[in-house]
Amino acid sequence: MGDWFLSPWLDVPHHEPKDELLLESGMRVGNFIYWPHQDRAYVVVLDPDPNNPRLFVEMIPPLLNLEGFPSSILGQINGDNMCIAYSNGFNIGFMLRQEDGLDAGAWANIRVFNLADPVNAKIAQSPRIR
Repeated sequence: MGDWFLSPWLDVPHHEPKDELLLESGMRVGNFIYWPHQDRAYVVVLDPDPNNPRLFVEMIPPLLNLEGFPSSILGQINGDNMCIAYSNGFNIGFMLRQEDGLDAGAWANIRVFNLADPVNAKIAQSPRIR
């Protein structure tokens, strides 16, 4: 795959008014500025390149708005590739936006980690407090 690049990520909470784009809620992540819109259904993205500014809208996968997916964050990895990290109980998943091919523009699960067994193993190894 390539080198991972860590930068601030945008938390996409369940609470904004459905029809409003709140400019004060924007956050810069990597090279872009993101605004959650319409109760997490979309994210408005600005590429602030002074020579070629671009504004576009990304649809958040509907799966992430279902009950049981209380939080997700949007960010960038591997340069400008957008990624979503989400949680569902002890499962942590990652989605990448497909950049080319038949699925261009779609989000695909690239990895899901179930942390239940590793967490339980660590707890079992830790000294008990009496």
